Amino acid sequence: MTDRATAPEELFEESEPVRSYPRTGLMLALAVAWLATILWVAHASIMADTRLALTTAAIALPTVIATSVVAGAIAGFATVTMLAARGAGIVARALPRVGIALGAGLVTSGLGSLAILLTFGAQTSVATLATAVAVAGALGGAIGALRPAEVTAAGFTAALAVLVVGFAVRLFHGPLMTLYGGGPGANAASVNSASGFFLFTDALLGGLAAGLVAFWHLRSSRVTELRWPAFFAAGALSGVLLLLAEAITRVGGGPLLRLASSISDYDRESLSDAGIARVKYSLVVFFLGAIIAMIAFGRTLPRRRPAADGQDDSAS
Repeated sequence: MTDRATAPEELFEESEPVRSYPRTGLMLALAVAWLATILWVAHASIMADTRLALTTAAIALPTVIATSVVAGAIAGFATVTMLAARGAGIVARALPRVGIALGAGLVTSGLGSLAILLTFGAQTSVATLATAVAVAGALGGAIGALRPAEVTAAGFTAALAVLVVGFAVRLFHGPLMTLYGGGPGANAASVNSASGFFLFTDALLGGLAAGLVAFWHLRSSRVTELRWPAFFAAGALSGVLLLLAEAITRVGGGPLLRLASSISDYDRESLSDAGIARVKYSLVVFFLGAIIAMIAFGRTLPRRRPAADGQDDSAS
């Protein structure tokens, strides 16, 4: 019997509406609020020093794109789930549901794109950035049509948690670098070593958040027939979204990144190293999130009792 979480033909097949419907609305509100927060932080960082606006924008771009992907995915999922809960038959078919979810993601990220255009103007580089944000939300929205709904809901919730945890960890970049021996006055070797430990800490906490939140969400959905592949997929989905965001960043944000890299050799090396670090981070979140979710699920399984000695003798 094929597990419903792993059958490829059921990835877009409609299942029953998510049981935790009120939580879906909360998840959408949190995703939109977090997207607005990230856009505000990016704007404040760019305007803090207009001389470094281009470099700051290039640094902030991956975070904005990743947040747009996750917000779009949650918006697409929430839209089709709410329509299904109201008995809308159109979402029972795969193609219309994907279109609706894509449109919901596009609308969500489109608001961010509009804010970017209104703030920084419609120059070519800014328009490219705004388009990349809109595309990120639309593609994320299409992923929101994936089924089973319980698995995608858990994965998207975990992805939002990963973004928040990552943002919080980077707020403590200075103290953590000092803790790892890369504070003020440290030599280049110590700084490189501390940077490695910081990236490891960031990825480790992100992977833990992906796996534990995905596991908690699936367990709280009270769907008893789900097996380990469902927990694996939910834990890994955060990494999938991050890798998608990285691809969009490099393609859609390529002109901005190349322009920022041309300022100096230091900027080129820094942005290149940051791109490599994001890929490694996404892969760690992917694998660690999946493994942690499966281990947590395995811990909930009843242990087999050893056979009694008398039964062993009689069997022999």
